Amino acid sequence: MIRIGIIGYRRHASKHIALLRKNNNVSDLRIYHPSNKSSEITNNFEDLIESDGIIISSPTFTHCDYIQELADRKFTGGIYVEKPGFSSLKELEILRELLVHNERINLMIGYHYPFTKKIKAVKNIMNKLDTGTILMISISSAKGIAYKDSFKYDWRAKDTLAISHTLLSHQISIYQEIIGPNLKLEEKELNIRVYQNPENKFYCTGLVSSIGRTPILHGFSSWGSPYSELKITIACTNCKIELNGGSLRVCAPR
Repeated sequence: MIRIGIIGYRRHASKHIALLRKNNNVSDLRIYHPSNKSSEITNNFEDLIESDGIIISSPTFTHCDYIQELADRKFTGGIYVEKPGFSSLKELEILRELLVHNERINLMIGYHYPFTKKIKAVKNIMNKLDTGTILMISISSAKGIAYKDSFKYDWRAKDTLAISHTLLSHQISIYQEIIGPNLKLEEKELNIRVYQNPENKFYCTGLVSSIGRTPILHGFSSWGSPYSELKITIACTNCKIELNGGSLRVCAPR
């Protein structure tokens, strides 16, 4: 049995709360908000410290401060932070320093796709087959939400780089999971571009590619293009693997 604390109560936090309340392995669920008054919500941050794990699902600009506070209170449980984990490069550097100098912090930012059943199925296939050398990994997805009337009020519309640190970051994490830790991807090996939609003026399309390395990475994400499920094509010297939504196809051998 585990004890879970959640910082936040709306949007993604509400989804976490609903799932955890159904989970029989959760013995204690504590929901924190600094000011909201409710019988289900505590305004005392200290109530979270006894938890085995804490989910930070508050506005992005508060993430860094909450992580710092947990470090100051010597919290040793797991910390899951909803993406994006930080709202500026300055906050990124603060978090990097915090993690380097504080071994107690066990932090994961919510780029969770590598742990989904689909990606596990792809990796299982690759482990069973003699794939040869991986030549290219192409990943694409589209949400189609940029044409909703409500999108102009959404935080994604206000942040010109949002497509990069949300969807493109998911794709980078998938790529890294597939190639494995021995081929660690470096920041200098990435070329990332964000494009403005000429129709709605939102920066809602992004492209990521690798520079001078194999396997080649090619990733495309868009909130402006019509909805399409996650699609992954892995080209190897001995086979080709294609994931399209819920369909997994393998072409091997030649």
